[in-house]
Amino acid sequence: MAMSTAAARSLEERLEELEAEHEILRTIHAYSHALAYGEQEEEFLDCFTEDAVCEPRPRNSSSRPTVGRAEGRAQLTQFYRNHAHARSKTSPESWFKHVTGDTRIKRGGNTAVVESHYVTPIEIKYEDGTTEFEVLGMGRYKDQFVKCPDGRWRIKE
Repeated sequence: MAMSTAAARSLEERLEELEAEHEILRTIHAYSHALAYGEQEEEFLDCFTEDAVCEPRPRNSSSRPTVGRAEGRAQLTQFYRNHAHARSKTSPESWFKHVTGDTRIKRGGNTAVVESHYVTPIEIKYEDGTTEFEVLGMGRYKDQFVKCPDGRWRIKE
């Protein structure tokens, strides 16, 4: 049984939508993994466009300033290098992850508005052998994604 042109187009559009969502989620997961360990700088940078802007804001930031701004590859590199990483030189006694989830994707052609929640749990090991777990941070990402010429979806802002 042959599919009508309208049905085929609908199927193609749905497949394109699923592929876009999959690639956007892949980028979000790559970002989280790279940020957690500090050993994957190139993977982290590949999550962003060359001219991307990263502007973390504290919670309830509508009237509060940003906590920093990284614009372009050089500043994103510095942001990554200055960020705390699990068992890094700046925090060898702690181990944390950067966990993202509850992602909503609103795509329009080759752009997408993406919102995700994040939480950063931390494990602290003390000299006496005891361990404690805490939430280091939590919040929401509000990202602008674009589909790049190589087919990858990357964070623009």
